[in-house]
Amino acid sequence: MVNDLARRGHSQGAAGDLLNPATLARLASTSALNRPARHRVFARMRDPNLTGADAVKQANLNYMPQLSGDDGFTTTGEPGTWFALLPHQHEVMRRWADGDFDADWAGVPEVPQSLAQLPVAEQPHTLDRAAAEACIGGPFFPGIEMTYTSRDPQLYIEPHRLRPDLQPGDVTKRMAVPWQADFYECRTRWWPAQRPDDVITQAEYETVLRSLAEEDDPDTPRPAVKDLCRVHLATPPARLTS
Repeated sequence: MVNDLARRGHSQGAAGDLLNPATLARLASTSALNRPARHRVFARMRDPNLTGADAVKQANLNYMPQLSGDDGFTTTGEPGTWFALLPHQHEVMRRWADGDFDADWAGVPEVPQSLAQLPVAEQPHTLDRAAAEACIGGPFFPGIEMTYTSRDPQLYIEPHRLRPDLQPGDVTKRMAVPWQADFYECRTRWWPAQRPDDVITQAEYETVLRSLAEEDDPDTPRPAVKDLCRVHLATPPARLTS
């Protein structure tokens, strides 16, 4: 389980279960019949372009992401304490909601290519993208990979290329020290996918799997699987061997 807060609307069987194949199929379709479904999702996206009273109206748990922003813990009515998509990301979502996209989702993720399969001219950009896709980015309070200074265009000579005259520590000097303490303090409302807040043990995981396997046997006593299954369970990593 990643985050108990997210479980409320996005767990298995909930209206916002975006892992449901039928839901994904509707959202991936450009059909006018599915336009209301797309717009319901987009209507939940906090608009980063709003200011003043309009921004205050979206500074609450009715909008996504339900995460804290650069200015501290989520506080109703204070826009700076709520995270939002970047303006260009919000625009992409708007176009998707309007049906302005290629319906090319086949139902399963594409198999990643190896670097050697790409033309040499594309490989440097691919390496940049591979590294950036694993990064969390904002919000910057203070952040994980970098902090709010990463938004300063004066730091770069071109996209993904820092100025060569930066001194050691210039990029991270406003980060938390020690990072472990801040990592703990930033639980619940920051970067839930990168640092899970709510977890279960291996034994609990195996108990749930056994219970699910016994679900069709009415004579077998089982724990309260209904509640346990409301969380998203991730397959545990394979045990390392020497």
